Amino acid sequence: MGRKIDREDEMDINHLQYMNWIEWMNNLSRFKYAVHLMPTHAAGTFALNCAYHGIPCIGYKGLDTQELCFPHLSVDMGDLERAKVLSRNLKVNKDFYKECSDLAKEKFNTLYSEKVYIYTMKKVIEKVMSND
Repeated sequence: MGRKIDREDEMDINHLQYMNWIEWMNNLSRFKYAVHLMPTHAAGTFALNCAYHGIPCIGYKGLDTQELCFPHLSVDMGDLERAKVLSRNLKVNKDFYKECSDLAKEKFNTLYSEKVYIYTMKKVIEKVMSND
């Protein structure tokens, strides 16, 4: 979504125009698979957004949201062969797909949900306030 790269029109991919976060999350929910093989990790929100929806996401190791939410789908940097094997497995093995999807939703809820965020922030605020 957003900025196209040079010669992207030659690739067999769909490019989504820029949209706000709510539109993005609604659009993302329509997909069944995700691949995020970028050499830069950025903030890890793509894997996190996929986990929220239970969309299996193949991505590189080294990014906490990818590795925690999609441990079976995390590959070494540049390992496109492993990524291809995993993508085929997601497509043909319904049990593997379900396992990856269910685990992602579970990890999102136990590690990144609003409830976890509020609990963590309360602890941080309490610690800051007690150090006066």
